[in-house]
Amino acid sequence: CKDKVDEGNGQIESQYSDNEQLSEMEWLLGEWIHEDDGMISKEIWSKKNDATFTGFSFRLLRKDTVFAEKMMLQQINDDLLLTVTTVDQGNQDDPVGFKLISSENKQFVFENKRQEFPKRIAYSNNGNKSLHAWIEGSVLGENKKIDFHFTRKK
Repeated sequence: CKDKVDEGNGQIESQYSDNEQLSEMEWLLGEWIHEDDGMISKEIWSKKNDATFTGFSFRLLRKDTVFAEKMMLQQINDDLLLTVTTVDQGNQDDPVGFKLISSENKQFVFENKRQEFPKRIAYSNNGNKSLHAWIEGSVLGENKKIDFHFTRKK
């Protein structure tokens, strides 16, 4: 339980702050799509409550799902956390957490310094109709960055 009751007055005291950081990312809510050479990538975000957004991302090659992950954005106290759980990728479906380290110029960068790849996950608000996301980190000692460009599905 993330809330506790104040015994003195019976009111519920939430551990969440005013959720300002999460509300700055409301533009992310909805369905995003990218199609390229038979590959379809989708990312779908919805609002679970005032402190949590949930997301699902997948890639289809023809009709086969070649990648899928569940995501959660949570405002906990003064931190905005992105938790990613990759489905069937050999990591026992363990969730990996990333903390917001920057939110300047409509660009939101999350980082987990203990990860090699991805070490950072970023989302850039390019207006209401387009989304630029990327992951970056180190692979075999070399820096690597993968970009994802989506358009909002109507």
